[in-house]
Amino acid sequence: MVLDFFSFVGNGEKRAIHWWQTYKAPKVPNEIKREAATAKKKGPTITPVTQTDDNGVRSKLCYLNCNSYKIEICWAIALTRLLQVIYNITQEYIAGRLRFDHDDLVVHLKMKKTRGKRPGSMKLKNLKDAINHIAVKGLLKKRESKSKAGSDIGHHTKWNFSMEKCPSKDFIKSKVDISPVAIAFDITHNFQFIGNVSKKSNGLSIYNVSGVDMEDGDAGGHVVLIVGYGYTKENKLFFLIQNSWGEDWGVKGFGRIFIDDESKTTLVYPDGPV
Repeated sequence: MVLDFFSFVGNGEKRAIHWWQTYKAPKVPNEIKREAATAKKKGPTITPVTQTDDNGVRSKLCYLNCNSYKIEICWAIALTRLLQVIYNITQEYIAGRLRFDHDDLVVHLKMKKTRGKRPGSMKLKNLKDAINHIAVKGLLKKRESKSKAGSDIGHHTKWNFSMEKCPSKDFIKSKVDISPVAIAFDITHNFQFIGNVSKKSNGLSIYNVSGVDMEDGDAGGHVVLIVGYGYTKENKLFFLIQNSWGEDWGVKGFGRIFIDDESKTTLVYPDGPV
């Protein structure tokens, strides 16, 4: 897919924009805007976390709601979002677009193995299990009236995905030119402060993916979507990611990462419908 244009962001940086990223959501009613503004003035109900850099400079407050369940099912949220965008951009009409239920993956791959009881951890050991499930069983359409997560009843969409361990940044870039992709990597404490770190913190607002190795397909780290890429003013390639921790993380749920030859990652990208 050809990029439509470049968007210039601060400090001379430019970011590639795809046509599917220019979709404009419907206007939010004024009463909802007022409620949101009121809630924003009251502030979050959770304890804010702060971070200081080596010079003792305090970063902005990071109101990360540490919901362990949502953190542990990042693999299901990322793969569901990936299937959803891939399916919907192939639909000619808006009426044909669907939303899928990430809990369907969780129930099938985690809950059913423990007879409906929540296991000690909701983390998935290997992304291959989820990829195979989507290809063979499919993913359930969200809000299907006669079905619920884990049910065989209702509309299920199947799709083929491929996996690549430790791909080069050029390989990732070539896949993002076609569509979003999912990527798994190990994260450190600094990951939660993407977009909230002071300019004096030596560029940590763009997270550098580490060289911690993972087994082939290991989902024990963290899984996010890569939805675009761009270049810093030094012409260094970065990738724009969408996380699953809500809009309090990063910049309304989005952040930037660097991937280099030392980074250890697992990439998941679409092949086509079954």
